[in-house]
Amino acid sequence: VKFPPQAHSSNTLLPHQSAEVGTKCTAADVAPGWRTLSNEELKGEKELSQVLERAGIDPKRYGVGKAKTVAALLKEVQKGESTLEWNEQTTSLRRMAEPVFVQLRWRDQVLVEV
Repeated sequence: VKFPPQAHSSNTLLPHQSAEVGTKCTAADVAPGWRTLSNEELKGEKELSQVLERAGIDPKRYGVGKAKTVAALLKEVQKGESTLEWNEQTTSLRRMAEPVFVQLRWRDQVLVEV
């Protein structure tokens, strides 16, 4: 993986931002220096491991205990369930995922987990 990675951005609106429905923005709109890594940059486990190492994260710690494997993280990113954002200025990496809240209703009742 070449550093700095080529600039790509496909981020949609982040949960903490306010904008009209359908408005798209990038990570740079929220925090300068951050950009979304593309699937082309993360073709396989080797490339993802190199990105993790560049950010000071030991990929060998993935898959230990209850931690997900590098392969599972790669699959999550490739499926679009989360994105990885890179900051060249700080050589930092962050994972972005949008939470989903589900409310189950039946008539006038709401299912609550306790």
